[in-house]
Amino acid sequence: MKRFSILVAHPWMGQGGSEATTMWTLQGLQHDFEVTFVTSNQVDFDDFNLVYGSSVDARKIKLIKAPSIPSIRNGNQLVALQHAIFHRFCSKIGCEFDLCISCYNFVPFGKPSIQMVGDFSFCEDLRQKFYVQEFQKLVHRKTLMRSIYLKIKKMIWSADYSFLQGDAVLANSNWTAANLEQFCNLTSSVLFPPVSLPLENSLKSRAASYGFVYIGRISPEKEIEKIITILDKVRGHGFPVTLELVGNSRVSAYEKLISAKVLEIPWIEDVGYLWGEEKEAAFARNSFGIQACQCEAFGIAAAEMASRGCLPFVVAGSGSAEVVPFPELQYNSIDDAAQKIMTLLETPKLTDNLRRQVLLGTKRFSSESFVVNLREVVEGMLPQEKKFRGALMSQNGKV
Repeated sequence: MKRFSILVAHPWMGQGGSEATTMWTLQGLQHDFEVTFVTSNQVDFDDFNLVYGSSVDARKIKLIKAPSIPSIRNGNQLVALQHAIFHRFCSKIGCEFDLCISCYNFVPFGKPSIQMVGDFSFCEDLRQKFYVQEFQKLVHRKTLMRSIYLKIKKMIWSADYSFLQGDAVLANSNWTAANLEQFCNLTSSVLFPPVSLPLENSLKSRAASYGFVYIGRISPEKEIEKIITILDKVRGHGFPVTLELVGNSRVSAYEKLISAKVLEIPWIEDVGYLWGEEKEAAFARNSFGIQACQCEAFGIAAAEMASRGCLPFVVAGSGSAEVVPFPELQYNSIDDAAQKIMTLLETPKLTDNLRRQVLLGTKRFSSESFVVNLREVVEGMLPQEKKFRGALMSQNGKV
C-alpha cells in the first residue's frame, strides 16, 4: 500500500527553537511516510543535523522551495510579506497531501492540519503586546508607512493567522497554551519542543563556580542589557561573577550595540555563535545560566543548560519557568534576580540540590519524547477512510 504523504512546513530555516522542532519532526516521520518539506530558503540538512543533534536523511525528504522575495537573505527581513507569500503558496499545495504540519505557527493548508505554535508573531496585536522592544524600532511603530506595509501584506494573504475547525493546535508550553486560550479563544495541547540532552550525567563539579552563560538570539526581546545589569549588581556585592554571551553572528544593529557595549566590560566575553563541542564546552566551564526574556514561550536554551548542570535563572511567569519550576531560580525584577543569585552563591549545598533536581526534570523534554508524542498526534490526524481501506486491502492479501 502506498504510504501516507505528509507536508511539513517552515517559512524560513534559520537558528532557533522552531528549527529544532522542524528537524526532529522530519526525523520522526521520514521512515514511515512520504515526507515533503517546504520552506523559502536553501536547506543543507547535514548542517542542521549538526546543530540540532538530529539525523534527517536528505534522501528520504522531498524538498520544495517556496517563492520568496528577491534579495532577501534571512528570515528577519520583511517578515510579514515573506510569511504572506509563504502562506499563499502553502494554501495552494496543501490539499495534495494526506496531512500537513506547520512547525512554526499557523499556516493555511486548506484542510485540517497540525499547527505548532512557538510564539505570537502571527498576529500584529499580539506582537505589540508580547514583544514591546520590537515596537520601539521605527519600522514597527504605528506609522503611515507601517499601515501601508501591512495593507500590502493583506493583499497577498488576508488573514493574520489561519485556523480551521479540526486543526490540531500544539503549543510549545503551558504558557503559550494559556495565552492562546485567553487572547485567541483557541484550545491547544502542549507538545514541548525537542531538546538534545547529554549522554552522560552532568553533575560533575563545575570548573568556574562564578561563571554565567547566556545562550540564544542576541535580539531586543532577550533584554541582554538587563542580564548585564543583574550581574553587575552581584559583582558590586563582592562576587566575581563572569558572563559569556553565546549567540548569533553580530550583524543586526542590536547585536552590534551589545558587542560594542561588552567590549568595555572586562568580565564579559562575547564568543558569538557556538554549536557542537564548542557549545558543550561553554556549558561545562560555567556554573550558571541566565535569561531575561519576559515573553519566552519555552526556552530550549534554558532546558539545555539545566540538562548539563548549568543552573539557569529565568524570568518568573515565562515559559522558561516551566523548565526550572523552583522559586529560587525565578525572578521578578533586577534586584530580585541579584538577591537570588547571591543566595545560591553563598549556599553551595542548596545550589547542588537544585542542580540535581532541575537536571532530573529535563528528561521530559528529550527529543525522543517529542517524536513519540508527535507521532501520536499524527496518527490521530491521518484520514480515517484511507486507513480503513488500507486495512481491508491488507486483510485481503492485496498489499
